[in-house]
Amino acid sequence: MHYEIKCPFCPQVFEADAKYLLSTAYRKLSEHLENDHFDQVEDWFKQHRKKWYYVKSSCLKPFKGYLIGTLGGTTPLIVKATPEQFRKLKGAKNLRELVSALNEIISAMDQTNPQQFAILLQAAVLIRWIFSYFASQTTTLKVSR
Repeated sequence: MHYEIKCPFCPQVFEADAKYLLSTAYRKLSEHLENDHFDQVEDWFKQHRKKWYYVKSSCLKPFKGYLIGTLGGTTPLIVKATPEQFRKLKGAKNLRELVSALNEIISAMDQTNPQQFAILLQAAVLIRWIFSYFASQTTTLKVSR
């Protein structure tokens, strides 16, 4: 089987030769969308307000203070943004502000501190997820034998 995902804004195609490689093709597409079509993705979210609110609320939830594990079996590992970081996330009016707030969280964290590294990782994953969500809403997977 051969799988193709076409960029919704340009003729670029992302291919996978096996079903287990589809996640790599979607990851490449989401990176392409973030790097080359950020403004168009932002415009799409402006036109689809319900989807924008879903993405924004999904990005807020992890930073309210969720327990994601323990360190050394005893110390709780909690993902929680500072009040200032959370205020910026909550106040984001568009995609650019939301991604900027997530990038600020990433740059403010100390990678050697496990607690802060968990927050950094969550923010980085959410940025990629936003563009993957957009891709899942706007693209069609073409399958050929």
